[in-house]
Amino acid sequence: MRHIKDSTFIFRNFDDSQTANNLSSMIIAGFENPNAPLLKVYTDSEKYDSVAAIKDAVWKGNAWGAVIVNNGFGKQLEQALSEGAEYDPTSAVTLVTEESRHYFKVIMVNKAAQTVLTALEGPFSQQMFQQMVTADGANATRVIDQANANALITPFSYAVDNVAPYHFDMSMYILSVTLSLCMVVGSFIPSNMWKSIEEPFYKQVRITHVIALRAFINIIWAAFICIQATGIVFAFHGPLWSPSTRDFFAMFAIFLLNTLSFTFFIDCMQNWVHPRFLLGGYFTTLFVNIAAAVFGPELNNHFFRILYAVPFNNSGLMLRTLLTNGSYNKLNFAITINVLWSLV
Repeated sequence: MRHIKDSTFIFRNFDDSQTANNLSSMIIAGFENPNAPLLKVYTDSEKYDSVAAIKDAVWKGNAWGAVIVNNGFGKQLEQALSEGAEYDPTSAVTLVTEESRHYFKVIMVNKAAQTVLTALEGPFSQQMFQQMVTADGANATRVIDQANANALITPFSYAVDNVAPYHFDMSMYILSVTLSLCMVVGSFIPSNMWKSIEEPFYKQVRITHVIALRAFINIIWAAFICIQATGIVFAFHGPLWSPSTRDFFAMFAIFLLNTLSFTFFIDCMQNWVHPRFLLGGYFTTLFVNIAAAVFGPELNNHFFRILYAVPFNNSGLMLRTLLTNGSYNKLNFAITINVLWSLV
């Protein structure tokens, strides 16, 4: 990924053993790969001085993830290699992840971090074996006989701790289709519905009444479509998410705000744009917003940061915050953008 260095990972070593320091050096060097996220080291910093603080930072969106060398790793590994004690390689390192950011970008960033850590397992195993063999004149046979085989073959691995799971198996696909449905059906149809009213009707009412009628038709139709769309999402939510009544109304409000932002924008477009250009305007609006949701503005060229101002992207952001129980909370920004689109 071209801009993957724009994604940052927190790194901290909570173990002061020489073994942990050696592993830390290898991890830091491994993340210097141009295809890996940017690793920010906080081992000697007062910031993020606990595992809970690091997880909270990732949950809030201050970092895309974190790599933690767990306390006690070095001692446990040394006992397993010298005394054959029980050992779990995944207790060495914790990879903290989240899924509240853009779904596809999160997958790629987390995969890149996991690739770096997995690639280090072999070299670190060789390094530990060579150290055991050269220590105190020991030979390879003696090292193999006394060591825990699991620790000797895989002295370190990692466990993934997802602090903000999506709780929704088909979320990216269902929500994208549902938002598109709301935008198209909830915006284009009502914006043209008023045209079917007979001309004599307009001769009997004032302009303010016509404006109010158009707004009323838009709002009622958008609410009707969004109720159905919310029902679709709840019908396909999957086993990992147990939605409540509050979730239903919150999701309905997000869909409605997304739809109204397009409804009034399309309505204004029909008043200001020449009919021959309307179709192009419709498709441009639709495709730009779908692209914003599918590809996302993060980890793209800075020009594409303009997609932060697109309603579809902000609606998706609000939905991901809802589905991850409040993680990466940018609701104030997202709601403001969609309300401004509705008002303008």
